[in-house]
Amino acid sequence: MHPRLRTRRRNTFVSSRIKQLEFFPLWHAGCYVLLEFAVATWPGVIGNMRSKEVGSRWLQIRGDPSVRQFLFDQARVANEFDKHIDEVLARVEVLLLGHGVFHAKLHFSTGQVTLWLLNDPLRYRVHIKEEFLDPDLCNIYRRQPYTSEALVPSLEISRVLAEFKRLRTLDNHIYLRAGSLNVVNGLVGLNFSCDGSHYLSYAEFLAHAHELYV
Repeated sequence: MHPRLRTRRRNTFVSSRIKQLEFFPLWHAGCYVLLEFAVATWPGVIGNMRSKEVGSRWLQIRGDPSVRQFLFDQARVANEFDKHIDEVLARVEVLLLGHGVFHAKLHFSTGQVTLWLLNDPLRYRVHIKEEFLDPDLCNIYRRQPYTSEALVPSLEISRVLAEFKRLRTLDNHIYLRAGSLNVVNGLVGLNFSCDGSHYLSYAEFLAHAHELYV
């Protein structure tokens, strides 16, 4: 069999298997293709997506060289999210723990938060800084217990968010631009000022966060 045909058949199989599974988007809708290839390369995940196992691959993606070469010519400028970072992180924690949010992405540099809900996982909500800093924001999402589907223990959420703060404020040149946490699949996503990105399990993130900005 021609190698290209064999690859096409394998990818068709992976696609069909994914359609049979109940899963949540890792990122924006355009990344379903990325998920297909990631699943194909994570041993033991196909056919077992709802198990308490998450692929152990730590994915690091280098950014645009044109951004990296001018990294030290720019510096972080504190914005409204930076000035209220403790309030922002506390509100994200409340939404994850008690308002049905299973995936939150914090865009620190642009001052916005994107949320995915358990009862409507195919649509995401975007809140700009003025909305998210409103103390009544949580009230628009109904209260519900922390999901039993979560791979991330509830007590670890605050630790992950605290590391987001540390990586955001540690250095004025190399800093966290955006961070996300999906409590159902246990994955953390990070994007840095050097335009590099990381995707890894929350446990690996907590164990190795000090290495991530390098």
